Amino acid sequence: MKNESGVLLLKGKCYYCGNEFSKAGISKHIKSCKVMKESIGLDEKVPSSNINKFILEVSSKYNKDYWLYITIDVNCTLKDLDKFLRDIWVECCDHLSMFKIYGERYESEIDIPYSWAKPSRNMNVKLRNVISLNDKIEYEYDFGSTTYLEIKVVDKIVCSNKRKNIELIARNNEPELKCSNCGSKASYYDCENEQYLCEDCFEDYTGDKEMIEELGYVNSPRAGVCVYHGDKEDEVKYLPNVKDGKVITVGSFASTTQTQEDNNNDYIHEDEEESYFDDDFSIDFDRAARRVINAGIRKKLKNWSPIEKNFSLEYHLNRFTKAELTDIAKNLHINKISKLKKEELKNKILDSYEEKAEFIIENMNIEAFEYLLKVSIREICENSDRNIKINAVNYFRNRAFLFTGQVDGEDVIIVPEELKKVILCKNSKELKKQLEKNEEITKLFWGMCNYYGVVEIETFKKLVKKYIDFDISDMNLEVILENAAEYYDEFEFDGHFGNDILVDDVSDIFYQQCKRNDLEFYPFTKEELIFKIKQRLIITFMTFL
Repeated sequence: MKNESGVLLLKGKCYYCGNEFSKAGISKHIKSCKVMKESIGLDEKVPSSNINKFILEVSSKYNKDYWLYITIDVNCTLKDLDKFLRDIWVECCDHLSMFKIYGERYESEIDIPYSWAKPSRNMNVKLRNVISLNDKIEYEYDFGSTTYLEIKVVDKIVCSNKRKNIELIARNNEPELKCSNCGSKASYYDCENEQYLCEDCFEDYTGDKEMIEELGYVNSPRAGVCVYHGDKEDEVKYLPNVKDGKVITVGSFASTTQTQEDNNNDYIHEDEEESYFDDDFSIDFDRAARRVINAGIRKKLKNWSPIEKNFSLEYHLNRFTKAELTDIAKNLHINKISKLKKEELKNKILDSYEEKAEFIIENMNIEAFEYLLKVSIREICENSDRNIKINAVNYFRNRAFLFTGQVDGEDVIIVPEELKKVILCKNSKELKKQLEKNEEITKLFWGMCNYYGVVEIETFKKLVKKYIDFDISDMNLEVILENAAEYYDEFEFDGHFGNDILVDDVSDIFYQQCKRNDLEFYPFTKEELIFKIKQRLIITFMTFL
């Protein structure tokens, strides 16, 4: 079936009667499905005051092929709904999530808001207290590589039979993914080049097959994002008590997809829920952990794989995946890249590289620049002496300032010719004076993070004035601190707050600081702040050795 634009509409299945419908057809069918009415004991004559279930339509905001219809108890919380969405559609690495209802944000974890922001609420709120018929809800999972869902309350009903809190009414059929090369049915996913491959194209593939995974069950708007890996079995605990279109009573139900214990647990207390899902959680966690570890090992090996003795920026950019090129572009502050294909993205980096490299150099610390200057005057830098920390190498590699690999069996570091040109042009006394100021600012900020735990950027701008004799109003303070945080890997900075890496709960410390805003920050001397950093650097250096 196609819509007016000729686009194929994906059908789905009613999990009560087993029949297939389009998404629009399902929404109409739900009101008349006899098996569903018998199963849930639907009573349309009961007063609306006795409503105990919502029917929700859940769909991907940007890919309408993915949709669900569910019944959910009105006394369930947003946290319960969040768990369902994680179980069946989005969970990969325990990312944060958020519902938005009438402008109100309900988050899985509450951060202390900035002074100008409206505070968020947690998800421990019952659905009946925040939604009603025809209401719309926005949902986001993972605030980095975000999956966006839309939820609508399509009906309110009364169920007289004992049910689970959440049950699947219908779900779209698994889409048939097409090979990115020839359009045939895909059987594999190339993680490096972010493309699907069929059996024939997989056999003909000449690249690194270690980065290619065989497709399993792919029926989620999060497919291909982060390390998400869904299974058909993820929906089992939410299936209705029917088989072959017939209602199964609690006593006679003995299917492999659901146990009698499931049916008897209409409401599971919070302390019981943890043990109830322990096995499922362990399986999911082990699977995700294996994927993360394997991906990390593959990436590490790739960073030091054999390469040509080539100093061309384009040669090395060609070795990266689209995702890696995207990270490089972001780190170089290159904009408008979201819709670019891999080749287009590479060319955009090449076109603006020298300009952006100058900007990064002007906002780094003197230590980082002197290292770049040192390696740029050598044809090739062997990594055997290891006089620089691994995180600093990663910092430069993530900006295409240097590249690592093996030449003739030796670990080497290569600086591209394009960067050597920039370094030699920029190298001057004036630049070094500016970079020394950058480093002084960095060390003071780092020292305050170490002593105070958490430092807000606006607070730092006020405190730092008594330690320096130069104006910071024209400095790109946020860029300087972001670069330094990644280079040193001893403190963190998100553009608003800085914190020592040993701090576990940034929001709690900032909250305590706000509660005592009548107190001034302890006036450490400049020497005390800098000495603390020197101590940390010595400890880190000895540990590294």
